[in-house]
Amino acid sequence: MKHEDGTDTTAPHFPPDLERTIFELAALSSPGTMTTVILVALRRVTNLHVLFDATEHLAALGATFECLRRLRIEPATFTALPIDLPQTPILSNLTHLVLLGDRREMVLPTSNDVLRCLAGTSPRLTHIAVDIKLCYNSDLAYRLHQNPRLEVIVVASIYLTFTVWEPPADDDRFVCIQLHRSLVQDWLNGIDTGVDIFGLAEQFRAGKLAGEYPRK
Repeated sequence: MKHEDGTDTTAPHFPPDLERTIFELAALSSPGTMTTVILVALRRVTNLHVLFDATEHLAALGATFECLRRLRIEPATFTALPIDLPQTPILSNLTHLVLLGDRREMVLPTSNDVLRCLAGTSPRLTHIAVDIKLCYNSDLAYRLHQNPRLEVIVVASIYLTFTVWEPPADDDRFVCIQLHRSLVQDWLNGIDTGVDIFGLAEQFRAGKLAGEYPRK
């Protein structure tokens, strides 16, 4: 809703830290409204790292993540989300998507399942990171290469030795990264310093353009 002067009354007017304090005080002072407070607070979330299989919860709360821009999620959890074309609510405003997991028992979905779910992401999506194993013997990398809206495409290996892999058509948007820290550490580092897996990729791409690294 807007006032006559054009100001939007639905937009947040407080700094995030102050909003959090207000939400916490409201929940503690009136426990019966805690569920409602949580749902309202979720509307302010912009950066989410899913640490476990939370498919049912994410599907149920999907429409509340209207401000979500950055999502880190295991590939199998991502492909288990109910996809509503053309856009799935939780994916409708994403700009950055990390499809990685570092659990040893993690099972990867097929690249076709990943592509099917990517069809429900936001047209604003500019950065994506995928597990190197999803790119072997599949057309996932080629399909990402065909997407002109993507600015950075990270193909990553977590801890394991990186097997030689060539991006399609010498596409400079592709960056191969062997990550030697946990995904949680990488996520927190991005929040603290701005240098997460995408920050590393952008630094490397800038170095290539400046001639500091070979083009291939």
